[in-house]
Amino acid sequence: MSLPKGPEYRVPILLELERRGGRAEPGDMYQKIRDHFPREFFTNDDLDEENRTGGAKYKKDIQGEADRMKEDGLIVRQLKGERTWRITQRGRQELRRLLIEKHGVATENVDDFITGGRGLCHIDPSWQPSLTHRVLKRLGRR
Repeated sequence: MSLPKGPEYRVPILLELERRGGRAEPGDMYQKIRDHFPREFFTNDDLDEENRTGGAKYKKDIQGEADRMKEDGLIVRQLKGERTWRITQRGRQELRRLLIEKHGVATENVDDFITGGRGLCHIDPSWQPSLTHRVLKRLGRR
């Protein structure tokens, strides 16, 4: 089964940063980011898949999306000394916009969702855009 694509990590990264008071070390976030996806997205083979440098591929994919988010002004990455990611005000605004427009969270419920700890896969069936394809592929039907 294939791993989520880079842009699919954007809302989970922003959401988990916001839930941690706006800042966190990447290593503390990987599992929480994965928890936003249905378990079927991450098989043992997927988790063991390595990139060219020997690191976990899904972690490099998350880091790649964080690089794009930095370019977009949504987060600040401090990589020297204390390695942290920090959400910007623009990132907070984008998180709320995406939760409302892309994931169907009612405007009046956004703050409760952000602080509530629930994953995206629990509120939004469209968050699983290629789940059917992935399940069929796993079953050998595609």
